[in-house]
Amino acid sequence: MLRITAALAAALLATAAPAQNRIETIDLPPSLPATTAETPPEAAPVEAVPPAASPDNTTPEADTEARAAPHEPMLADPAAAALAAEAAERARTAALNAENARTAAETRRAAEDARKAAIAAQDAAYQDILAESEAEAQRQTEAHEAAMAAWRARVAACTAGDKTACAPQ
Repeated sequence: MLRITAALAAALLATAAPAQNRIETIDLPPSLPATTAETPPEAAPVEAVPPAASPDNTTPEADTEARAAPHEPMLADPAAAALAAEAAERARTAALNAENARTAAETRRAAEDARKAAIAAQDAAYQDILAESEAEAQRQTEAHEAAMAAWRARVAACTAGDKTACAPQ
């Protein structure tokens, strides 16, 4: 038969006979897990035993929910419990850091997309203004070429002897 530690026995006795205030060593039945020779008893994880009844639980449903809630395993060794708590805190911190990094990346991505959209809108406006400017320059060039062609025709007519073409207009 296997022997259990005083802490586990106290937890078992607290649920089995809460009126007793003494701790006894009891033998476990063979069907329950026990520590092995490789695992020292003080480092073996022990499942937390839910309380028999909670003073703030006023309904049977609340008591059932409290008993059904998952419990973190208690460790017999305080140092191991502290390490487990620190590991759990580090895991929570890592999860929060990952969430913060994801949120920051989404925020940066949204800001970058907004910046690119603003640049694209500015570029489109610039291209519209540039096209209007080039169209106006082309219109002015065509008007100038037409005026120069008319002037050259008048000069040629004046040189040919048409005195009406020589008068300024």
